[in-house]
Amino acid sequence: MMQMLRTELKKALCNRMLLLSLLIGCILSLLHVWQIQRDVSPLVQDMKNMLNYDPNFAVSFDGVSLFIHWMAHSFLELGSSIFYFIWPLLAAIPYGCSYYQDRKSGLFNQMVSRCSVKQYYFSKYMSAFVSGGIVVSIPVLLNLLVNALFLPAIKPNPGLPLYLIRNGQAFSALYYAHP
Repeated sequence: MMQMLRTELKKALCNRMLLLSLLIGCILSLLHVWQIQRDVSPLVQDMKNMLNYDPNFAVSFDGVSLFIHWMAHSFLELGSSIFYFIWPLLAAIPYGCSYYQDRKSGLFNQMVSRCSVKQYYFSKYMSAFVSGGIVVSIPVLLNLLVNALFLPAIKPNPGLPLYLIRNGQAFSALYYAHP
């Protein structure tokens, strides 16, 4: 069973369609970063200028925080909207057609003769799950890391209505203490 799982994972991860899906996801992620930088950079610069002009000026950077503008929190930009609209397709593209190709080529019958059908389906399922998870999670993590280069990681303020997690919701204390 482990040999079949290793084989299926290798087929899933050494696949041109996986690279294509990753490329599409990363392009959408970087489009989101570009849109955020285009909109937020002037605000950050204006705030810095105000602090340079009057160091005693009370300015809050909460509105330009990383925790507000990364792709998992910001849904209004075109890059993140398209990504979240097509992420099921991106997850299915890398290994979604493998079962059909195995049936069409006769590989299914050969595999089932060497192991049980349950083992075959488990290997296919796990391979599709891992490849889909990689294709969806890498662009989101890329977005977080690239946005972290430009945006300040200001600790969320529970008194402001800027965050998706409101004060008093499940695990909100953890989010506001350790974002």
